[in-house]
Amino acid sequence: MKAKIFTVILLCCLCGSAWAQTLEGRVMDERSQPLEFANVEVYALPDTLLVTGTITDSLGVFTLNISDLSNSVIKVSLAGYETATVVPVNGQTVVLKYKNQMLGEVSIVGERKAFEMKRGNLVANVAGTILENEVNAMEILRKIPGMTVKNGELSSFLYGNPVIYINGKKVRSVSEVYQLDVKNIKNVELNTNPGAEYDASTGAVLLITTHKRLEGLAVQVNSMLQRNHFWSHNNDIKINYKQGKFEFFGQIGFGDDRFKKYQNVTNDIINSDTVWHSVSELHGGDNYRRRLKYSLGMDYTTEKHEISIKYDGENGAKYRETQQSFSMKANDNPYTEIFGKTDEDATNRTHYINVYYRGGWSTKLRTELFVDFLKSNNRLHQLTDENSTDSGSRTININTSGDNTLFAFAPKFNYIISDKNSFSFGVEYVNVMAKNELNYSPSIFDNKSSTTAENKLAAYLNYDFNSQKGFGLSAGVRYERVNYLFEDIVDRTNNIHRTYNNVFPNLRVSYQTGRVSQSLGYRSGIRRPNYQQLNGNTFYVNRFLYQEGNPRLIPEISHNIRYAVMYRFIYFMASYEYKQYPIFNYLTPTSPKTIKSYIDNFDKSQAVSAGINLKHKFWGFYTTSLSVIYRQRFESLPTYRGHEMLNKPYWNVYFDNSFELPKGFWLNIEYDYMSQTPSGFVYFNARHLLNVKVGKTFFDKKLYVNLSANDILGKNEDVSSGTMYNIYVNNYNYSDLRSLTLNVVWRFNNYNKRHKNEAAAEEEIRRL
Repeated sequence: MKAKIFTVILLCCLCGSAWAQTLEGRVMDERSQPLEFANVEVYALPDTLLVTGTITDSLGVFTLNISDLSNSVIKVSLAGYETATVVPVNGQTVVLKYKNQMLGEVSIVGERKAFEMKRGNLVANVAGTILENEVNAMEILRKIPGMTVKNGELSSFLYGNPVIYINGKKVRSVSEVYQLDVKNIKNVELNTNPGAEYDASTGAVLLITTHKRLEGLAVQVNSMLQRNHFWSHNNDIKINYKQGKFEFFGQIGFGDDRFKKYQNVTNDIINSDTVWHSVSELHGGDNYRRRLKYSLGMDYTTEKHEISIKYDGENGAKYRETQQSFSMKANDNPYTEIFGKTDEDATNRTHYINVYYRGGWSTKLRTELFVDFLKSNNRLHQLTDENSTDSGSRTININTSGDNTLFAFAPKFNYIISDKNSFSFGVEYVNVMAKNELNYSPSIFDNKSSTTAENKLAAYLNYDFNSQKGFGLSAGVRYERVNYLFEDIVDRTNNIHRTYNNVFPNLRVSYQTGRVSQSLGYRSGIRRPNYQQLNGNTFYVNRFLYQEGNPRLIPEISHNIRYAVMYRFIYFMASYEYKQYPIFNYLTPTSPKTIKSYIDNFDKSQAVSAGINLKHKFWGFYTTSLSVIYRQRFESLPTYRGHEMLNKPYWNVYFDNSFELPKGFWLNIEYDYMSQTPSGFVYFNARHLLNVKVGKTFFDKKLYVNLSANDILGKNEDVSSGTMYNIYVNNYNYSDLRSLTLNVVWRFNNYNKRHKNEAAAEEEIRRL
């Protein structure tokens, strides 16, 4: 009897197994890019009746349960592609071909939306939209709501400085973004709630996806010529050769930037019996930045595995000549005047090796491994000749040096449970050593010699769920342990040894129905001070002003809640931010007439933000984008009258207009307004920026020429004022931003490949 029952149970299990055969596969386009939201349908033979179906995820992966693989066919379809019918095979890859829609002699062209939301992230589509007319990738990024470019660097007062990835590789230098070919970019995705797999210091992530390069040789030459008060130029050449499973690539670039600098700083130190009033003027003479960058690498790629190795090198030189005049009064009575000249000569060298491996061991498990080694050094010599009315003349020599090494190792894993559920987990190890020296002649300050060592061990676990009905969930946790050691070689009593243990949770939910997409997320993070802030050096400006580092700085902890919603062409975002121990720049009097500038932690700060973006195309040739962003900070800072709350709101208005003109011409007019903006204890005056660009392609889009007039109004200036303790500061800083720029891009064949490596320790590299 028991044997019969066992036999029945066994047969039921076998039958159940027959009905539960799992079929997994991927859907790709002709360039081997994964296709999301492709329909995968199973039909039973011989009647071709629909049995079941699903859609692919962001990686192009699908999972189905089929009762009989031998008597079934699969149809895979997606708008814009030809439908494919295949025999089901577990682990197969289905390739969809592009569909050319023609009606007689008339082409049917569909207009892609420049912006859309997917899985809670804002996606900027570049290929096939007005964005592909930009001269470089940085111009595309600055058009994403909330982003701006200042002094060549991308920033955002909504999310902090975003971290940029290109095909999964974390960008180490902003020059990599400038060198990226716009025609090669498929889309850019803004993730304002990064998961646990990202470093805890990450505020937002920009994911740039490019098209995969075809076989053969590709060469691209970029050249930029700019005129402000001086001539500047930047040039680079990229060569890529792909044959079979191997790909070799190299690049060399050089630049010479020249600029005019002027700064006027007014300080008032209010004491009970005396008001010390000083005015400092700095006139820049011959100023330049020269750099030589070079890279070489190789990829080896099979269907399931990829290994890459890349070397990057950089040599840089910077020279600044400054004429200085300084005057000080005590209660409106002349006290002293100082006249002088300062020459600064700086050099830097960097060597960086990155090794990357990616393996698909099955349709469920994928592995990535990152190994980094970096070595850099920098040298600075400053020579100051000054002559004062009260103490005569003197010459001051300052020599600083820094040597840094980094090693990092990070394995990462992704396990796909089904087409709806997946896990990602991994560990990271980073070792950093930084050595700094500072020597004065004569010894107006103590000479410094120190080392800073950090060891970071991190681990994370993240879960993602995406339903076919538009609901998405991402939840994770990240643990970081940092061992920090500062050694003062001159005075061992200043040594500092600390250990930080932090846990960072994150959660995001998203929902899409019809034309409405929205997401809500929470993330905690950290900002660690960079190594220049931690080195403890004292830097001489003049007899009455000097700057100091602070090796006792501790990391600032942040908590963020962010919401975003998109309906058709309207995008709205809002956020709340709380920071514990934020890092601030401070001014404090060290004597009745001397000021020390230094960096320290504050107790807390809060901020609320909201923004809206409207982007639409009219009449087939005019695309406009209007962004309005509001932000308000809440901070209590020390002043002469006691602590005062800084909570004045500030605004940013960005109005972009693009015109597609006949014969391949393109015109862009953009206006950027920033109201009075707080930064620490100072407020920056309102600024206006008006740029006009015109471009045209030649020779079947192989040659692209762009001419731009920048800062036409001449109102993009840094003018600030503020109060801390008993010190009043007014600062005017002229940076020579008004310019005329000519960009030329020449493509020999189509350069459609970007190195995919990601650095394992990008945050530590940035801090170095």
